[in-house]
Amino acid sequence: MTLLASLAGLAARPVAPLEPSVVEYRTASHSGPPPLVPRLVLVGSRVTPGRHPVVALTWRTEGGRLAARPVLLVLERHGRRRTLAFRTDAASWAGGTTTATLTVRGLRPGAYRAYLSLPYADRRSRRDPALALRAANSGTWDAKDGLNALHQTVLVT
Repeated sequence: MTLLASLAGLAARPVAPLEPSVVEYRTASHSGPPPLVPRLVLVGSRVTPGRHPVVALTWRTEGGRLAARPVLLVLERHGRRRTLAFRTDAASWAGGTTTATLTVRGLRPGAYRAYLSLPYADRRSRRDPALALRAANSGTWDAKDGLNALHQTVLVT
C-alpha cells in the first residue's frame, strides 16, 4: 500500500467533534504531559421570585482554570429570549465551588425558563454554539443553541 492510498483511507473516516474545553487546550502551546481538561459542574441554582427576582448559581470547576468567557443568564418566554450578564468571568474561578447572584430587572411579569450561557470570549465567535462551554452535568446541554438548561423557572410578579 502506498503512502497516498494510506492517507486517502484516513481522510474518509469521520472524526468525532471535540468539547470546546478540549479544543481550547489542544490549540494552546504547552510542553510536557497534558493536564486535566478543565470542566464545569453545575451544583445548584436557586430562584427567589418577585418583581425583581434573584437568581443564584453554584458551580464547581475541576482540573484547572477555564478560559476567559462571559457568564450569561438566558431567560426565555414565548420563544423570546433575554440575556443578562453575571458580574464574573469564567477565568476568575479557581478550583472549587463558586456562587454568583444576579438580580433580574426590566422584564414583564410572567414565567421564564432559565439557561446558563458560557459563550466563547471573542466577539466574532461568540454566537457560535459549538464554541460555548458545556457543563459536565447530563441532561442540561442544548447543542443547537449552546445553552445549559438550569431546569428552573424565573417568576417575575
